[in-house]
Amino acid sequence: MSSNEQTTVSNISSDTIAKQFKETEQKKTTGDRLKTMYNQGVYQMDTSLPSSMCDEISNYYYNIKAQDIDMNGLKVKWCNANDWVGPWIYQYIKQANEHLFQYDIDGVFFNEVNHMTITEGDFHGVQIDCQDNAFLAYEPPYHKSYLNYPKKEFVRKLSFVLQLSKDNEYEGGDVVMRVNNINETQFPLQREKGSICVFDSRTRYKLEPVTKGRREVLVGWAIGPRWK
Repeated sequence: MSSNEQTTVSNISSDTIAKQFKETEQKKTTGDRLKTMYNQGVYQMDTSLPSSMCDEISNYYYNIKAQDIDMNGLKVKWCNANDWVGPWIYQYIKQANEHLFQYDIDGVFFNEVNHMTITEGDFHGVQIDCQDNAFLAYEPPYHKSYLNYPKKEFVRKLSFVLQLSKDNEYEGGDVVMRVNNINETQFPLQREKGSICVFDSRTRYKLEPVTKGRREVLVGWAIGPRWK
């Protein structure tokens, strides 16, 4: 991209960025780096993961017991920290980080990746994944009970969503991002099966209610040294 093109992009308003992003999605542009120029702060990848691989990921979580947490009906399961899921998906997170964010990150949060099942009526309101002292991790040895030891604090820096369902298997259920501008411009993340979206964990977003069907996703966070 030439310097003139870079100047033009930087002068576009946030509303125009959101509009152009939607137009880009409708045209199914395949250049991931180009898409980031229309939606700074979110990196979306068409991974071309085989549908059978997405199904195999869901099968892995099938026998894991769902956690009893209060999230408006959402059913959440955590993978085993020693299994393949965390290291595997981290390769995509590193790619997104290299292309766009360039944050100092060290890995997936405790190697734990959540499988989330969202059915009719399930939703959650506006939230962010990293707030001040919330969700701190420690090294060594990683747990708050060892605060008397020398420690290095880690926070969530990048959040990710991997789509495991086909977009025609459910209605509603969009993850909607909020751009930090005066108009609070909003736009949904892409829904194609196998696509992955990576965004700054300080970005506000919400999950709209599913009105029909069932949606399955993987969600998690990459962590790095605490912001300074």
